[in-house]
Formats: sequence, C-alpha cells, structure tokens
Amino acid sequence: MTNEMLQPQRSGGLFVLVVEDDFLIALDLQMMLEDAGHSVLGPVGTVEAALRLLDSAHPDVATLI
Repeated sequence: MTNEMLQPQRSGGLFVLVVEDDFLIALDLQMMLEDAGHSVLGPVGTVEAALRLLDSAHPDVATLI
C-alpha cells in the first residue's frame, strides 16, 4: 500500500486501522468507513506495516481482512 504512513486527523466517529492486502478491497472499506463518519488509519497491506503504525498511533478498533 502506498499510503501506509498517512495518519488522518480524527474527525469524529471511531479511529479505525485497516489492514488488507488487496488494494481495491482496502480502498472500498476505507471509503465506506469514511462515509459513515469514521477516520481511517492506513490502509496497510501487511501485519508488519500495521505494527509499525501502532508504534505512533492508537486506533479505537482494527479490521484485518
């Protein structure tokens, strides 16, 4: 994933970490979550990338597909 180091500003709703190795699925999930009013961390394509993000960010919930 090319945007794995982007950390959004929290804008209400939940702060959701998205881990998905299929870019189109990850992008679709990100758009659905943002449309529902949540902020998305990632998406990232690997657990290793997710763990790196967790060193500096603290999401409310994570989804690993």
